[in-house]
Amino acid sequence: MLPTKNDLAESLKNVATKDDVEELKQGMASVNQEIDSLRAENKELKERVLLLERELLDNDKNAAWIEKQIPCKKLVFRGLKKQRDIPDAVAKVLTDKLNIAAGGVIVHARKIAEHNGTMHVVAEFDSEKTTSLILKNKKKLAGTNISVEKDLGPRKQRNKKVLLYLRKKILSVSVIYSIGIEGDRMRIGDKWLSFNQQRQLVCGNQSGEDCLKELYGDIMSHINLDYQHIITQEIQKN
Repeated sequence: MLPTKNDLAESLKNVATKDDVEELKQGMASVNQEIDSLRAENKELKERVLLLERELLDNDKNAAWIEKQIPCKKLVFRGLKKQRDIPDAVAKVLTDKLNIAAGGVIVHARKIAEHNGTMHVVAEFDSEKTTSLILKNKKKLAGTNISVEKDLGPRKQRNKKVLLYLRKKILSVSVIYSIGIEGDRMRIGDKWLSFNQQRQLVCGNQSGEDCLKELYGDIMSHINLDYQHIITQEIQKN
């Protein structure tokens, strides 16, 4: 059966005219221009991110150099029995636990935190020689709830936060090794891991990734070791 005139007229209504095609072309050109603009913006943003990362890395290198130039006269004592006289609490650790004369060596001491009847204290001493002697003898605190470590600068404090996060993630997967944090270093078994100036996790001359694989096998492969990711996506998020 042949189509009627009305059928043909109805069909022709859906056929694109020359004006329709031209309008479509103009619309596509506008979309392409917007895509090109977005690509350019994305490229610019990537370049800015890379520039900021380089600046941050340079700042870290400068901070590391400055920290090395400043004598270490401050130590953090954790787990001290809570009392009002803070310097006296530190002096008791020196004389009773470490066998170090405390007279005149404590310049200043202040409490920074409390926990279950104990306190954490930052103490400043008269010289780097005194702090070195304390750190040399801190092994005598083994078996007590007291620990002592260097008062870390901002860069090392940030490294320590990342290592504490990694410790938590690793222990959630496997507990075959005890994991300790000392300053801005992490000990797993007899291995010591830390972040270098490029913010890469390393274990001596070995990469942190290879070290963890050697210790735990492939079960650690899903843990993201990227420093910037941990800082921005995990620590700041929490």
